[in-house]
Amino acid sequence: MNLTKLCYLLLFILLIGCTSQKEVIKQLKSKSSDTYTLHVFKEDSGADELDKEVNRIWNKNIKKIESVQFYDNFQKRNKEMIKALDIADFPTFVVVDDAKIVLKTTDLNDVNKIWSE
Repeated sequence: MNLTKLCYLLLFILLIGCTSQKEVIKQLKSKSSDTYTLHVFKEDSGADELDKEVNRIWNKNIKKIESVQFYDNFQKRNKEMIKALDIADFPTFVVVDDAKIVLKTTDLNDVNKIWSE
């Protein structure tokens, strides 16, 4: 009987630590149906040319892009999001509307195309 309780406790602890894609999308989504959020998942947290290019895209599309967030691959919470979103390559760009992922790509040109359509 004690072994059964222990197994249930261990299972419960494991499930608490898991983050689902649905939970992550809920955190990343935009607040409005006519705007998007752009999330950039990088291997490191240092500012570089990529950050500047993403900011240029944001500035050109300020009415369409509600926010831009950068995530490194070091912090525990970021690693959980990367796993939940099934991100294997960096950088990865994730565009989210108010309900779902609209685009997930490793090519910044694909992100740029969304705003020009």
